[in-house]
Parts: sequence; C-alpha cells; structure tokens
Amino acid sequence: MSYYKDMFWRYSNQQQREQWAGIMEPLLWEKISSAETVQEKFAFYEAFANTAISRDGVEKMLGLWRGEIKKTDLKLTENDKVSLAFELAVRKGLPAAKNVAGDILEQQKQLTENRDLRAKLDFLSPALNQNEGVRNSFFESLKSPEKWIEEDFVIEAVHYLHHPLRAQSAEKFVLPSLEMLNEIRETGGL
Repeated sequence: MSYYKDMFWRYSNQQQREQWAGIMEPLLWEKISSAETVQEKFAFYEAFANTAISRDGVEKMLGLWRGEIKKTDLKLTENDKVSLAFELAVRKGLPAAKNVAGDILEQQKQLTENRDLRAKLDFLSPALNQNEGVRNSFFESLKSPEKWIEEDFVIEAVHYLHHPLRAQSAEKFVLPSLEMLNEIRETGGL
C-alpha cells in the first residue's frame, strides 16, 4: 500500500490523481470492510486516508474522524484520529473538502487527552494552516535550532509544508531547506 501512496502523490499529476481517485477510493473503502485481518484493514484504511481527494472520499474521512462512520474491526486510536485530522486539514483547500471545518485541528486538540499528541497538534498546526503567511512564518521559525528539539515533529511538519497539494506555495522552501541541511549537519542538530 505504501507504493500506491508514493505513486499517487509523487508520480502523477492532478488530472491523473483525480482519475485514479474515482477508481481507487471505492476499491480501498470496500477493502477496509472485506480484508480478513485487522492489519490488512488498517493498511487499506491508511492508503485511503492518505490519498482520498474526491468529495466522497473526503466526506468518508470526515465521517470516520467524527465517529459517524464505523468500519467493522477498524478501531481508530487517538493517534489515528490526530493523523486523520492532519490529512483533512491539508485537504482543506480542495473543493471536495468544503465541509472540513477551518478549525479542525483546534477541535481535535480539544478532543485529545494525550499531552504529547496535544503538543504535536500545537507544533504542526501552523504547517497545516490554510493561510500561506502562517505557513511561511512557521517555516522561518524552523531555522532556529531551538525548534529542532522535537525531531519527529519537525520532520512531519516539513512533510506537510511540502505536501503535493501545496506544491506551488512550497517551492520557495526548497532552497532554504537545502541550506538548512548543511547547518544541521554541521551542528549535529536533528
């Protein structure tokens, strides 16, 4: 399933993704129900949640996040719900995501009991913000070594800053990111 995610985001253009979504989203959704093991169900769920871009797919993601849709033997943990909120937030700019609340990450934070997950939500929220200025400011803040303490958070935030759905606005981060890598190597940061 990880190959599908890579193929979907890295090796296809928007038109191809939309065509594949019409074929793969219903297939993955059905496989979540028909898979024989919990591990298979979760693999199909992750592939679905990581690649759904159609209105129907995003609505199903939203239903899962809200707890309105249940799939047999697919129990989403608090961590899974946080990840799903991240995936919904990065899609907020899509026409298919018109029903995703602008404050979905704040809603998720209110529902999250685990303090480490709340810290992760706090850290990543600017990287997922719909406002490009907020994302730009967050990227600038990553130049400070103090931000590098939470290595896993930084890596995930950079993933969302450079998400294919944000490719145009993320181009300006490429050269500064590469320059930061040199400093990270020299200082041993991250």
